[in-house]
Amino acid sequence: MKTVNKLHRTAALFLCVAMLFSCAGISASAEEAETALNPEDIRYQTIGMGMAAWLNDSEPDLFSDLVLWDATGWYAALKYRESGQGILWEKEAKDFLASFGYQGDPVLPEAWEEYGIVRIISGAGKSRNYDFQQHKKMFDAMVGITAEFNVQVKDSSTVIFSVTDHAFEREKITSFLLTFAKNDDEYSIFPYKVVKVEPYQEQPEWDERLNFTWDDLMNANYLPNILSIYPCVRIGTPAISADAQLWLFKHNDTYVRYNESSGFAFGVYGMYSFDMTRCTDGLTRPSVSYINYDPLLNEEMESYVQNYLTGFHHAELIGQEDDLIWLKLTSDYGYFVKAAVDAGTLVIRELQYFYDNSERSASENSFVYTSLVPSFEFLSGWDLPLRTVTAVWENYDDSIKNFTFRTETVQLPYNWEYFPAEAKYGDYTVYTNPRYIGDYSYPGDWMDYSIFLTTAKG
Repeated sequence: MKTVNKLHRTAALFLCVAMLFSCAGISASAEEAETALNPEDIRYQTIGMGMAAWLNDSEPDLFSDLVLWDATGWYAALKYRESGQGILWEKEAKDFLASFGYQGDPVLPEAWEEYGIVRIISGAGKSRNYDFQQHKKMFDAMVGITAEFNVQVKDSSTVIFSVTDHAFEREKITSFLLTFAKNDDEYSIFPYKVVKVEPYQEQPEWDERLNFTWDDLMNANYLPNILSIYPCVRIGTPAISADAQLWLFKHNDTYVRYNESSGFAFGVYGMYSFDMTRCTDGLTRPSVSYINYDPLLNEEMESYVQNYLTGFHHAELIGQEDDLIWLKLTSDYGYFVKAAVDAGTLVIRELQYFYDNSERSASENSFVYTSLVPSFEFLSGWDLPLRTVTAVWENYDDSIKNFTFRTETVQLPYNWEYFPAEAKYGDYTVYTNPRYIGDYSYPGDWMDYSIFLTTAKG
């Protein structure tokens, strides 16, 4: 039901927000012309995903199935508007989804067909073709009223999609950066695949009294640059909890992000997301829920501190106090931030958040840079030989009316547990034997072991 409500909110927004469609915005500078992406090769993916990202900007994962299906709907609506092709053939839908990393056969979000968001049309053999009825209607309803979008080829691999929204007599620009790579599927109709989608911001309006630039500020708060000076950053977030702390540092040349608040702790070590949980043996140990094999994860970590300064359209000098330079950063969302940056290094020292017209800060963040890297005991296991945890996943394949199995091996320290999120928060149940009998219990430290996951009950 969450998916349905989300699209209904999207539909309501489109009824009052229109977009002026223009391909003329696709451009590249002269010096980039030799190496730039061909605009015609990437325009459908850019516009489809750009619209979906804009309307789902509260989604933490812009590569979620919901957002990718939404992008597919806008792709279908654009094709319909341009050529009159009302149906998106299954091969096209598969190619489009796969060009964003969608794996497996297409499965529509819950209740989209039931609520008339899309209509399934059977084709030759067992093919399933799609009529995105609601997307086509909304696309036509929004053209040329209150907003326009622009697509600009930035360089040989990236494209900027920007929406200028004039709704409610207030101009707001929202931009996303799409990163492309050559598509290794020679049978796809899309020569490029999209490997990254992220919010994008040009330099905000800059106060000329400042003796440094926006790029200077961003470079100073780029995590690798910070950690080359200070081996650890500790961020206090008292708006969440009086004792909430977040640490960013490296262990064995691997990024660590560790959060602690009100006795609850969780974090990321390299590609492993974990939380500190009391196990079945009564001890508290790291339990790995997610494993992110995406090599772009490091890039997200490296921009972690920078992200506190993005999303603002105006930067103004307030004044200087001791060794701190105070800035006022203004947002489009009804609040502004007073930011204190170090006069010598330009790293963030303090952030104070204010609602518009308020004189009292609603929350604050403090940044402490130290040469003392926390010696968290749970990390010591990574300095010792690792053990192997094998996970065997059982799935029922309706097409062959039988079960299939997938095996995954994970290297972990002697006292870390692997308990996948699909079991912790989803429909899978974990067992320690292949017959799915008995309740799961942690097998113990040091040894290699196997777990077996199924959606069926033992």
